[in-house]
Amino acid sequence: MDGKYAFDVSIFEHWIKLKKSDIKSRTKILDAFVKGLGRFNGDSVLCREKKKNIPLKDAITLVNLSRSEGSKAQDETKILLENLG
Repeated sequence: MDGKYAFDVSIFEHWIKLKKSDIKSRTKILDAFVKGLGRFNGDSVLCREKKKNIPLKDAITLVNLSRSEGSKAQDETKILLENLG
């Protein structure tokens, strides 16, 4: 498997473990992403752009929208990166 897909697979591995009730919780959604990306170093190359390597920490954005009533989408990239270290 191409290494660039390992990020996706790891996120989906933890995402599919969420219960239907879990997707009402921003914290549980965020935790699934933290667990999925936690096995990678933030400096791991995610892609190349104009002959420059782009590390995971500079390429990832997480906008979280739980399924709870009245929930609004929130950019939680900063919190994700803090949790990843």
